[in-house]
Amino acid sequence: MKYVSNCSGTDALWNRLSNGLGPLNSYLYPNADPEHGGMRNFYPDFAAHLSRYAADFRSNVGIDLYAISPQNEPAFPEPYPSCVYNRHQIRDMVWELGRKLATDGRGGIKIFAAEDMLTRFTIEPMIQTIYADTATRRYLGAVAVHGYSDGISPAPPSRLVA
Repeated sequence: MKYVSNCSGTDALWNRLSNGLGPLNSYLYPNADPEHGGMRNFYPDFAAHLSRYAADFRSNVGIDLYAISPQNEPAFPEPYPSCVYNRHQIRDMVWELGRKLATDGRGGIKIFAAEDMLTRFTIEPMIQTIYADTATRRYLGAVAVHGYSDGISPAPPSRLVA
């Protein structure tokens, strides 16, 4: 579902969930839409995948998920399964996931916006972008952050996020 056609990757530009626009539209990439030259928008597919995961969790474990997040640490690529989102892309993904969970009767599951370990100067714009969109903010349950200096105590940048 990503431009790199791989679960992980260290290229920040290409390690993104395809939103149909793409950093580069080209027939050279396997996900390219030959008619329009753009990539397919996989946000609805990923939202459906996460909603199905929540249903499978309920079936296999016997309890409902409390919350789900579309991505851990979205600001940078990782060599393990990861995806890079900018603040507008994470807003769009939260909206898509919230809408899908509600449609599937799983609207009680909260959505955690991307947890991040960066400073308030990087996470606050993400929060502001989500909250500025009234259609999206109704789906947001929390914003998770981390950045612990010793595994227990929040490091100074984490304490700054309200």
